[in-house]
Amino acid sequence: MSLGQVLRGTFQKFIGTTSQGFTQTNFLVPSTMNSWSIDIIRTKTRNHFPRPNEAKRIKRHVLFKSYGCRPLILFRYFSDAIDVGKVKKKKQRNINNYCVPILSEDKKQSIKRIVSLQISGQYIISTTMLRDGNILSDWQFLSLPDNMNKFNLNDVYNCVAKLVKKLPESDVYLIENFIKMPNNVNVAGANLFYVRLQTLSMLIALINSGNKENSSNETEHSNKVILMKARLQARLFRIIVGSEVISSQDITELMFKGTFPDYVTPVIPAIDATLTYRSTKEPLIKEFMSNGLMLAMTFIDLVLNSNSNTIQALNVSSRRKLKTTDV
Repeated sequence: MSLGQVLRGTFQKFIGTTSQGFTQTNFLVPSTMNSWSIDIIRTKTRNHFPRPNEAKRIKRHVLFKSYGCRPLILFRYFSDAIDVGKVKKKKQRNINNYCVPILSEDKKQSIKRIVSLQISGQYIISTTMLRDGNILSDWQFLSLPDNMNKFNLNDVYNCVAKLVKKLPESDVYLIENFIKMPNNVNVAGANLFYVRLQTLSMLIALINSGNKENSSNETEHSNKVILMKARLQARLFRIIVGSEVISSQDITELMFKGTFPDYVTPVIPAIDATLTYRSTKEPLIKEFMSNGLMLAMTFIDLVLNSNSNTIQALNVSSRRKLKTTDV
Protein backbone atom coordinates (compact mmCIF):
# COMPACT_ATOMS: atom_id res chain seq x y z
CA MET A 1 0.00 0.00 0.00
CA SER A 2 1.34 3.37 -0.99
CA LEU A 3 1.84 6.31 1.36
CA GLY A 4 -0.95 8.22 -0.39
CA GLN A 5 -3.46 5.43 0.28
CA VAL A 6 -2.47 5.32 3.96
CA LEU A 7 -2.91 9.09 4.31
CA ARG A 8 -6.29 9.03 2.57
CA GLY A 9 -7.55 6.24 4.81
CA THR A 10 -6.32 7.96 7.97
CA PHE A 11 -7.87 11.33 7.18
CA GLN A 12 -11.10 9.64 6.05
CA LYS A 13 -11.48 8.04 9.48
CA PHE A 14 -10.82 11.14 11.56
CA ILE A 15 -12.35 13.82 9.36
CA GLY A 16 -15.17 11.85 7.81
CA THR A 17 -14.67 13.08 4.26
CA THR A 18 -14.62 11.08 1.12
CA SER A 19 -11.30 10.41 -0.45
CA GLN A 20 -10.75 12.75 -3.35
CA GLY A 21 -7.11 11.90 -4.05
CA PHE A 22 -4.23 14.14 -4.99
CA THR A 23 -5.00 16.58 -7.76
CA GLN A 24 -3.05 19.31 -9.47
CA THR A 25 -5.07 22.51 -9.53
CA ASN A 26 -4.69 26.09 -10.69
CA PHE A 27 -3.73 28.62 -8.03
CA LEU A 28 -5.56 31.39 -9.85
CA VAL A 29 -8.87 29.50 -9.81
CA PRO A 30 -9.83 28.97 -6.15
CA SER A 31 -12.87 26.88 -7.03
CA THR A 32 -10.63 24.05 -8.23
CA MET A 33 -8.79 23.83 -4.92
CA ASN A 34 -9.77 21.28 -2.29
CA SER A 35 -8.42 19.94 0.96
CA TRP A 36 -6.43 17.17 -0.78
CA SER A 37 -4.81 19.20 -3.50
CA ILE A 38 -1.12 19.85 -4.00
CA ASP A 39 -0.97 23.00 -6.05
CA ILE A 40 2.06 23.62 -8.23
CA ILE A 41 2.27 27.02 -9.89
CA ARG A 42 4.86 29.11 -11.71
CA THR A 43 5.65 32.71 -10.90
CA LYS A 44 4.41 34.81 -13.79
CA THR A 45 3.48 38.21 -12.43
CA ARG A 46 3.85 40.00 -9.13
CA ASN A 47 0.07 40.10 -8.76
CA HIS A 48 0.05 36.37 -7.94
CA PHE A 49 1.37 37.08 -4.46
CA PRO A 50 -0.02 39.21 -1.63
CA ARG A 51 3.36 40.90 -1.03
CA PRO A 52 5.04 41.98 -4.27
CA ASN A 53 8.51 42.04 -2.71
CA GLU A 54 8.39 38.27 -2.25
CA ALA A 55 7.74 37.71 -5.94
CA LYS A 56 11.14 39.15 -6.83
CA ARG A 57 12.91 36.36 -4.99
CA ILE A 58 10.82 33.38 -6.16
CA LYS A 59 12.40 31.82 -9.24
CA ARG A 60 11.09 28.23 -9.18
CA HIS A 61 7.86 26.46 -8.35
CA VAL A 62 5.94 27.35 -5.22
CA LEU A 63 4.44 24.38 -3.44
CA PHE A 64 1.13 24.64 -1.55
CA LYS A 65 0.02 21.69 0.56
CA SER A 66 -3.25 21.28 2.42
CA TYR A 67 -4.56 18.17 4.15
CA GLY A 68 -8.11 19.04 5.18
CA CYS A 69 -6.93 21.44 7.92
CA ARG A 70 -5.21 24.83 7.95
CA PRO A 71 -3.10 25.05 4.78
CA LEU A 72 0.66 24.69 5.15
CA ILE A 73 2.39 26.98 2.63
CA LEU A 74 6.01 26.40 1.68
CA PHE A 75 7.98 28.95 -0.32
CA ARG A 76 11.22 27.84 -1.92
CA TYR A 77 13.74 30.56 -2.70
CA PHE A 78 16.57 29.87 -5.10
CA SER A 79 17.70 33.41 -5.98
CA ASP A 80 20.74 33.31 -3.68
CA ALA A 81 22.11 30.30 -5.55
CA ILE A 82 20.90 31.03 -9.09
CA ASP A 83 21.64 34.76 -9.39
CA VAL A 84 25.19 34.75 -8.05
CA GLY A 85 26.52 35.63 -11.48
CA LYS A 86 24.26 38.67 -11.67
CA VAL A 87 25.73 40.33 -8.57
CA LYS A 88 27.79 43.36 -9.55
CA LYS A 89 31.33 43.24 -8.30
CA LYS A 90 32.54 46.17 -6.26
CA LYS A 91 34.98 48.40 -8.04
CA GLN A 92 38.50 48.28 -6.77
CA ARG A 93 39.65 51.41 -5.02
CA ASN A 94 42.12 53.50 -6.96
CA ILE A 95 45.01 53.95 -4.55
CA ASN A 96 46.24 57.00 -6.45
CA ASN A 97 42.98 58.89 -6.08
CA TYR A 98 44.14 61.04 -3.19
CA CYS A 99 43.68 64.42 -4.86
CA VAL A 100 41.69 66.28 -7.49
CA PRO A 101 42.61 66.47 -10.29
CA ILE A 102 44.52 63.21 -10.71
CA LEU A 103 47.96 64.03 -12.08
CA SER A 104 49.62 62.31 -15.01
CA GLU A 105 53.14 60.92 -14.74
CA ASP A 106 54.56 63.76 -16.84
CA LYS A 107 52.92 66.33 -14.57
CA LYS A 108 54.27 64.59 -11.47
CA GLN A 109 57.82 64.67 -12.81
CA SER A 110 57.57 68.38 -13.62
CA ILE A 111 56.60 69.40 -10.06
CA LYS A 112 59.64 70.68 -8.16
CA ARG A 113 58.15 73.25 -5.76
CA ILE A 114 55.08 72.68 -3.57
CA VAL A 115 53.15 75.20 -1.49
CA SER A 116 50.37 74.12 0.88
CA LEU A 117 47.84 76.72 2.01
CA GLN A 118 46.04 76.87 5.35
CA ILE A 119 43.41 79.49 6.21
CA SER A 120 43.01 80.55 9.82
CA GLY A 121 40.85 83.36 11.15
CA GLN A 122 43.67 85.90 10.76
CA TYR A 123 46.11 84.56 8.17
CA ILE A 124 46.61 82.57 5.02
CA ILE A 125 49.59 80.41 5.98
CA SER A 126 51.74 79.01 3.16
CA THR A 127 54.22 76.17 3.63
CA THR A 128 56.89 75.88 0.91
CA MET A 129 58.54 72.53 0.18
CA LEU A 130 61.31 71.79 -2.34
CA ARG A 131 61.05 68.33 -3.85
CA ASP A 132 64.77 68.07 -4.62
CA GLY A 133 66.30 67.07 -1.32
CA ASN A 134 62.88 67.11 0.38
CA ILE A 135 63.64 70.48 1.97
CA LEU A 136 61.22 72.53 4.06
CA SER A 137 61.97 76.01 2.74
CA ASP A 138 59.90 78.36 4.89
CA TRP A 139 56.48 79.49 6.10
CA GLN A 140 54.81 82.72 5.09
CA PHE A 141 51.88 84.57 6.70
CA LEU A 142 49.42 86.74 4.76
CA SER A 143 47.17 88.79 7.03
CA LEU A 144 43.40 88.79 6.60
CA PRO A 145 41.15 91.69 7.69
CA ASP A 146 39.74 91.37 11.18
CA ASN A 147 36.17 92.11 10.10
CA MET A 148 36.23 89.88 7.04
CA ASN A 149 33.19 87.95 8.27
CA LYS A 150 31.15 91.11 7.63
CA PHE A 151 32.35 91.55 4.04
CA ASN A 152 30.10 91.12 1.05
CA LEU A 153 31.22 89.11 -1.97
CA ASN A 154 32.83 92.07 -3.74
CA ASP A 155 34.91 92.97 -0.69
CA VAL A 156 35.99 89.35 -0.21
CA TYR A 157 37.03 89.13 -3.85
CA ASN A 158 39.07 92.35 -3.72
CA CYS A 159 40.81 91.18 -0.56
CA VAL A 160 41.66 87.75 -1.99
CA ALA A 161 42.85 89.28 -5.28
CA LYS A 162 45.43 91.34 -3.38
CA LEU A 163 46.61 88.36 -1.35
CA VAL A 164 47.08 86.10 -4.39
CA LYS A 165 49.76 88.44 -5.73
CA LYS A 166 51.75 87.95 -2.51
CA LEU A 167 51.74 84.15 -2.57
CA PRO A 168 55.12 82.47 -3.13
CA GLU A 169 55.77 81.02 -6.57
CA SER A 170 55.09 77.32 -6.89
CA ASP A 171 54.34 74.58 -9.40
CA VAL A 172 51.27 73.47 -7.44
CA TYR A 173 49.27 74.79 -4.49
CA LEU A 174 47.80 72.27 -2.05
CA ILE A 175 44.49 72.93 -0.30
CA GLU A 176 42.71 70.45 1.93
CA ASN A 177 39.18 69.74 0.76
CA PHE A 178 36.35 70.84 3.05
CA ILE A 179 34.29 68.68 5.36
CA LYS A 180 30.63 69.67 5.58
CA MET A 181 29.62 72.10 8.29
CA PRO A 182 28.50 70.48 11.59
CA ASN A 183 24.79 70.50 12.35
CA ASN A 184 25.10 72.02 15.84
CA VAL A 185 27.09 75.12 14.83
CA ASN A 186 25.81 78.53 15.94
CA VAL A 187 25.05 81.50 13.69
CA ALA A 188 28.47 83.11 14.10
CA GLY A 189 30.23 79.84 13.34
CA ALA A 190 28.10 79.24 10.26
CA ASN A 191 28.82 82.76 8.99
CA LEU A 192 32.56 82.25 9.49
CA PHE A 193 32.37 78.89 7.72
CA TYR A 194 30.70 80.39 4.65
CA VAL A 195 33.13 83.33 4.51
CA ARG A 196 36.03 80.91 4.68
CA LEU A 197 34.45 78.81 1.95
CA GLN A 198 34.02 81.91 -0.23
CA THR A 199 37.65 82.86 0.38
CA LEU A 200 38.88 79.42 -0.64
CA SER A 201 36.70 79.36 -3.75
CA MET A 202 37.99 82.73 -4.93
CA LEU A 203 41.55 81.77 -4.02
CA ILE A 204 41.35 78.63 -6.15
CA ALA A 205 39.81 80.47 -9.10
CA LEU A 206 42.35 83.31 -9.04
CA ILE A 207 45.37 81.01 -8.73
CA ASN A 208 44.20 78.81 -11.60
CA SER A 209 43.35 81.79 -13.81
CA GLY A 210 46.79 83.27 -13.19
CA ASN A 211 48.58 80.19 -14.52
CA LYS A 212 50.15 81.37 -17.77
CA GLU A 213 52.38 78.40 -18.50
CA ASN A 214 52.05 76.71 -21.85
CA SER A 215 50.73 73.19 -21.68
CA SER A 216 49.29 70.78 -24.21
CA ASN A 217 46.84 69.43 -21.63
CA GLU A 218 44.15 72.01 -20.89
CA THR A 219 43.01 70.25 -17.72
CA GLU A 220 46.46 70.33 -16.16
CA HIS A 221 47.03 73.83 -17.47
CA SER A 222 43.94 75.24 -15.78
CA ASN A 223 44.34 73.34 -12.48
CA LYS A 224 47.37 74.57 -10.61
CA VAL A 225 45.52 74.10 -7.32
CA ILE A 226 45.41 70.53 -6.02
CA LEU A 227 42.55 69.64 -3.68
CA MET A 228 43.69 66.97 -1.24
CA LYS A 229 41.21 64.62 0.41
CA ALA A 230 39.89 65.86 3.72
CA ARG A 231 41.91 64.71 6.74
CA LEU A 232 44.28 62.69 4.58
CA GLN A 233 47.38 63.92 6.40
CA ALA A 234 45.65 63.42 9.76
CA ARG A 235 44.99 59.77 8.91
CA LEU A 236 48.56 59.24 7.73
CA PHE A 237 50.17 60.77 10.83
CA ARG A 238 47.62 59.09 13.17
CA ILE A 239 46.30 62.26 14.80
CA ILE A 240 42.61 61.29 14.57
CA VAL A 241 40.90 60.07 17.73
CA GLY A 242 37.37 58.94 16.95
CA SER A 243 36.06 61.67 14.68
CA GLU A 244 38.23 64.48 16.08
CA VAL A 245 41.66 65.66 14.92
CA ILE A 246 44.07 66.19 17.80
CA SER A 247 47.11 68.47 17.93
CA SER A 248 49.98 67.75 15.55
CA GLN A 249 52.57 69.97 17.23
CA ASP A 250 54.18 67.13 19.19
CA ILE A 251 54.91 65.23 15.98
CA THR A 252 56.27 68.39 14.35
CA GLU A 253 58.58 69.00 17.30
CA LEU A 254 59.94 65.47 16.96
CA MET A 255 60.48 65.93 13.23
CA PHE A 256 62.46 69.12 13.86
CA LYS A 257 64.66 67.04 16.19
CA GLY A 258 65.21 64.45 13.46
CA THR A 259 62.68 61.80 14.56
CA PHE A 260 60.27 60.87 11.76
CA PRO A 261 57.70 58.08 11.34
CA ASP A 262 59.32 55.18 9.50
CA TYR A 263 56.72 55.28 6.71
CA VAL A 264 57.39 58.86 5.51
CA THR A 265 60.38 60.45 3.82
CA PRO A 266 62.40 62.60 6.26
CA VAL A 267 62.30 66.35 5.69
CA ILE A 268 65.29 68.65 6.02
CA PRO A 269 64.15 71.99 7.53
CA ALA A 270 65.99 75.07 6.29
CA ILE A 271 67.30 77.63 8.77
CA ASP A 272 64.56 80.12 7.86
CA ALA A 273 61.85 77.52 8.44
CA THR A 274 63.31 76.57 11.82
CA LEU A 275 63.55 80.18 12.96
CA THR A 276 60.00 80.95 11.79
CA TYR A 277 58.55 77.96 13.63
CA ARG A 278 60.48 78.63 16.84
CA SER A 279 59.58 82.32 16.87
CA THR A 280 55.84 81.67 16.54
CA LYS A 281 54.26 81.72 19.99
CA GLU A 282 50.53 81.40 19.27
CA PRO A 283 49.51 77.71 19.51
CA LEU A 284 46.74 77.98 16.93
CA ILE A 285 49.09 79.42 14.30
CA LYS A 286 51.67 76.72 15.03
CA GLU A 287 48.93 74.13 14.58
CA PHE A 288 48.14 75.45 11.10
CA MET A 289 51.86 75.46 10.30
CA SER A 290 52.14 71.81 11.38
CA ASN A 291 49.12 70.83 9.30
CA GLY A 292 50.57 72.59 6.27
CA LEU A 293 53.85 70.70 6.66
CA MET A 294 52.09 67.35 7.02
CA LEU A 295 49.89 68.08 4.01
CA ALA A 296 52.93 68.78 1.83
CA MET A 297 54.73 65.65 3.08
CA THR A 298 51.62 63.55 2.41
CA PHE A 299 51.35 64.90 -1.14
CA ILE A 300 55.00 64.18 -1.92
CA ASP A 301 54.99 60.62 -0.58
CA LEU A 302 51.54 59.50 -1.70
CA VAL A 303 51.00 61.32 -4.99
CA LEU A 304 54.39 62.26 -6.40
CA ASN A 305 56.60 59.40 -5.21
CA SER A 306 53.93 56.70 -4.64
CA ASN A 307 55.85 55.50 -1.60
CA SER A 308 54.72 51.93 -0.92
CA ASN A 309 55.40 52.19 2.82
CA THR A 310 53.32 55.36 3.04
CA ILE A 311 50.43 53.81 1.10
CA GLN A 312 50.49 50.71 3.30
CA ALA A 313 50.53 52.82 6.47
CA LEU A 314 47.56 54.84 5.23
CA ASN A 315 45.58 51.69 4.43
CA VAL A 316 46.29 50.26 7.89
CA SER A 317 45.16 53.53 9.46
CA SER A 318 41.94 53.45 7.39
CA ARG A 319 41.12 49.88 8.49
CA ARG A 320 41.67 50.78 12.13
CA LYS A 321 39.35 53.75 11.75
CA LEU A 322 36.62 51.53 10.28
CA LYS A 323 36.93 49.05 13.16
CA THR A 324 36.73 51.73 15.84
CA THR A 325 33.86 53.69 14.31
CA ASP A 326 31.77 50.80 12.96
CA VAL A 327 29.04 50.17 15.53
